[in-house]
Amino acid sequence: MKKLAPILFIGVLFMIISCNNETNQEYFYDINEKLNYANNDQRKISSLYLIELKKFNQSKNKKYQLSSKYVESFLYPENKPKRISLLYELLKINDNKYTFLTIACKYYLAIEVEKISPVLCFHFLNDAIQLEELSQKKTFLPQLYKLKGKWNYDQQNYTDAQNYYLKSLKFKNDLLFTTSVYNALGLNNLETGNCKLSIEYLKKGIDTLEKKKNLRPEENSILNQLKGNLGIAYYKNKEYDKAENVLWKCFLNYSKNKENNALKEFDSKIPITLFNLYSKTKNIEKEKFLAYNLSLLLSDIKSTKTKIEIGLFLQNFYIQQGNSEYSMIISEKLGRYTIENTRKRATELYDVSQQLNEYIIKNIDQKFDYKIKSHKTKIIILLLLLIISIISFMNFLNNLIRKNNIEKESLESEKCHLENNLRYHRNKIKNLRLNLNLKTETEKAFLENLKKIKKEKDIDFEVLLKELQFKIMSLIQIDERNSKQTINESVEEYDAFIQKISSKFPDLSPNELKLCVFFRLKLTSKEISILENITPGSVRVYKTKIKNKMQLERSDELSNYLNTI
Repeated sequence: MKKLAPILFIGVLFMIISCNNETNQEYFYDINEKLNYANNDQRKISSLYLIELKKFNQSKNKKYQLSSKYVESFLYPENKPKRISLLYELLKINDNKYTFLTIACKYYLAIEVEKISPVLCFHFLNDAIQLEELSQKKTFLPQLYKLKGKWNYDQQNYTDAQNYYLKSLKFKNDLLFTTSVYNALGLNNLETGNCKLSIEYLKKGIDTLEKKKNLRPEENSILNQLKGNLGIAYYKNKEYDKAENVLWKCFLNYSKNKENNALKEFDSKIPITLFNLYSKTKNIEKEKFLAYNLSLLLSDIKSTKTKIEIGLFLQNFYIQQGNSEYSMIISEKLGRYTIENTRKRATELYDVSQQLNEYIIKNIDQKFDYKIKSHKTKIIILLLLLIISIISFMNFLNNLIRKNNIEKESLESEKCHLENNLRYHRNKIKNLRLNLNLKTETEKAFLENLKKIKKEKDIDFEVLLKELQFKIMSLIQIDERNSKQTINESVEEYDAFIQKISSKFPDLSPNELKLCVFFRLKLTSKEISILENITPGSVRVYKTKIKNKMQLERSDELSNYLNTI
């Protein structure tokens, strides 16, 4: 019995420690419930943080230090570097003591580094899922499955994404989570081309939310996302009327509620899909109306990235419309947005990278022990890529402006040429009218002289003949003046036509080329036969041969085709 006493003592001590540890685990679950209840209300979170910090300052108990750090990480939802710093610090201080905190830190770190480092996000997710699947409460497991589905979706592993999304729905959860998963499933099936299933999931999410009265702002936000994605799904399923109805309502909702931060979540896919729809249905007026309204909203959109996406689309639209003024305005805005976005991204990237450099190396798990030098090199490469992107974009803008200027100069030159040509033809018509009047007067005088010969018997024929000869010569000179230029132009046009048609159809004989000119003038077979001293039947034979050489159908009209050359 005495020999068993130490073993029993150790067993009892282990049970006491285990019970104490479970009690402390429960404490962190309670803290998490309070944070959920706070619902991102920064005043409530700040109050909870001060309570936990006070407990730590009074007792110096590590549990309260951890709880205060955990609550503090929720005070900086928009400050990614600060949040990453706090989570890494909490992970280090906890040192795997409390499973809840280890899972929570790795889950939230996976969210924060999702876009920056997909590889690191993958490791955090796998570790957190492995631990959470072994836990009793499985508090984070649905969210972890959903995030793993999102990770696979971003990597275009749509089958795995579908499986993880469906796994996350097996757990009872709040309305916001469930409908956000329906939205994710809708998008995932849209990518695989299963539009009908996508529509089914999105409508299910919408119906679920619309059953509830007095939706919270975040629930309204997911409802707008569901409706926007439903419109896109209708469009891809070629249900254009439904797509236009849903998408236009979403767009109007953003426009009407821009004062209520609706434009903070503005989705560029909605107006872009509307543009594509109107383009496909050839509704140019609605395209212009949408472009005008979108231009008015552009400055109010909160996301710089979304501004750039929409700005590029509008710029392309106005260029296609030939509206250089609006395209230049959008180009200037795009330049500002790009610089702003680049600076913001570079600062954020630098700050986050600094945190990663500082804490990844100190991480307990050696899988995340990256070398500082290697990481800094990546930062430099990323920064260089950003700089190159800016330079490329600026070059693109300069080339676009230069192209617009060249097109403008070309249009002005063409306009000037047309105006000169118009003046030339007006003068030509004026001269023709003057010469025609002169000719008419000369002809009248000629006729008067003829009448005079008839009436009068006593006439000096020699004088009269000289007058008639003079008037005939005048008429000939007038005709020569009128026809000389016209003949020259006709000869030039004839030569140009013959050259074009002979180069296009080298098998045509000289005689066939000549006949092509007559066919182009739409002369009948009889008229051509008289001019060429051949029979009308021969003309028809020539016509058939020419059509065969040109590979025209029997129903095709040769004269119409020749007039297109």
